[in-house]
Parts: sequence; C-alpha cells; structure tokens
Amino acid sequence: MELTRPAVPAADPPERTSDRLTRMAAALEGRTEGPTIAELAEDLGRLAYGMLLLICALGCALPGPPGTGAVLGAPLIVLSFGMLRGHHHPILPAFIGRRRLPPEGVRRTLLRAAPMLARLEVYLRPRTLLGEECAAEERAVVQERLTGAAVLVLGLLLSLPTPFTNLPLGVSIAILALGLLERDAWATALGMVAGSFAAALTIGLTGGWLLAGAAVVHLLG
Repeated sequence: MELTRPAVPAADPPERTSDRLTRMAAALEGRTEGPTIAELAEDLGRLAYGMLLLICALGCALPGPPGTGAVLGAPLIVLSFGMLRGHHHPILPAFIGRRRLPPEGVRRTLLRAAPMLARLEVYLRPRTLLGEECAAEERAVVQERLTGAAVLVLGLLLSLPTPFTNLPLGVSIAILALGLLERDAWATALGMVAGSFAAALTIGLTGGWLLAGAAVVHLLG
C-alpha cells in the first residue's frame, strides 16, 4: 500500500536586490531623521557589504551636491578593509557608523536606482571563473577579497577632489557591488575592468589639473 507523501511547500525565491531597494525606500518615506550607516549595516545582515557598497556607489554616480565623493570615500575604504581582512559583517569605526544619511536623499537615490537594477538583474546570476571544483565558500572568499582590493583603490581615488570622476568611479563600484550581491564572478571581472579605466581617467585628470594649476601659478608669479 502506497502512502501519499505530503507536498513540500516550495521555497520562496530569494529577494532581488531591486526589490530590497524599493522596500528600503518605502521604509524611509516620511522620516525626518535618516538612518545611520551602522543601522543600515545591521538591517542588511549578510548582504551588508554588497548593499552598502551599492548605496555609496549610487550616491557618487547619480547627480548630487559637490563633495559627495569625498564624503562617501571614507566608508568605502573602511568597507574594503573589512572585506580584505575576511570579516563576515562590516565593522565600522564609531565616527563612520554614527554618520546619518539624509532620508529624502537616500530614498530618492534608491527609487531611481531600483528600476535600473531590475533591468540589469536579468543578466546577473551566480557564476564563477574558478571552476566548479572549488567550493562555493572558497569562491565567495576569493570574490570578496578581490572586490575589497578594487574598492580600496577606487575609494581612495574617489576621495580626491578631482572634477568629473565621481560618475566613472561610482559606476565601477556599483558593478562590483552587484557582482558581490549576486555572486556573479563575471560581473566582478567587468567591474574590475571598468574600475581600471576609471582609475586611469582619474589619475590622468588629477595630473592634468595639477599641471594646469602649476602653470597658472607660474604665470601669475
């Protein structure tokens, strides 16, 4: 006599990054006081590195007030050190963790970014460049360390007051963050290539501005 096995309910699909951004934006609506960076990290849990990188990167890439890159460069550098040291969750210094983000500015950034990310998510999925013989945990560690190294360099360049560089640097970090969130090594590789071009552009422009400033000082002197 055969016994009918009870149906096993299907597991809910993992929440997409774009849906998470939309939900976070809804939670900020009407708030007069924005969340601190530490509160964001606690709310995001295991997604904290990728989501905090993405939020900072979008804040740099999208139009904003002057000095945004310098303000967001410090958290990016701290996050990169955590990834390089293998911390599972961000450990933020008190002066960064206490920093409050403007609620309406963050909400607008999230709402503008969510539809763009939803279109990109069609192309993102867990992929590896190391081969299937490597354990998933090992691949995740390698990807996190490589992302941390790239973000450290880009975050340092972002802290420079060089005009016209926030967009390419921010876009590169956003691609790296998406690769981390979706465990997509191809996206990580693309982010590193884009970051190399952004770094070269930033160094070139910084050198050009310094040379131009030196020439003006020489002419005036």
